[in-house]
Amino acid sequence: TGNEQVETQAIRRQILLREGERYSEEAIEDTKDDIYTLGMFRTVTPRLRGLEAEQGTPLDIEFNVRERKPRTIEVAFGASSVEQFRLGVTWTHRNVWGGAEHFSASAKVSAIVQKAEANFHMPYFLAPHTSFTQTVYVNNYDTIQTDPTGILESLFNFEDPYPGYDWLSIGSVSRLEYRLTRKLT
Repeated sequence: TGNEQVETQAIRRQILLREGERYSEEAIEDTKDDIYTLGMFRTVTPRLRGLEAEQGTPLDIEFNVRERKPRTIEVAFGASSVEQFRLGVTWTHRNVWGGAEHFSASAKVSAIVQKAEANFHMPYFLAPHTSFTQTVYVNNYDTIQTDPTGILESLFNFEDPYPGYDWLSIGSVSRLEYRLTRKLT
């Protein structure tokens, strides 16, 4: 209960217990973790119902959730001796179509690095315990020199082993992930 934007089916896919199974605190905790891992909820609270019934009567388990905001913007600032200034911006849209999908777009800019990336993640893809992630990126690394002042060369007659270079890469990564067990992915 508590899900307003995320479809109930997206939550039910994460539930490990099936009707008629014996009570298992470990399975309840694992289910709680799996629901929380969707990234859609601020809190996930399991509640046992029917505790007042006579012994041997099946218990009902209800998972109460509080949804996160569907969209967020993150801004990061920084500085270092190599990159000088850094600025990063990320926009995230959770629950794109109601099935707990994520879309994010991010950009990072510094004196030597410029990056842009778009990422789409489907936590349920074609079969249980299978997810799909598609990432598209552009990276540009401006001239990087490990000895920009020439001190190595002048003091030790030693040439910089890593001369300056520029590097532009454009690419895409598709990832299909299947969880074999709770501990193996």
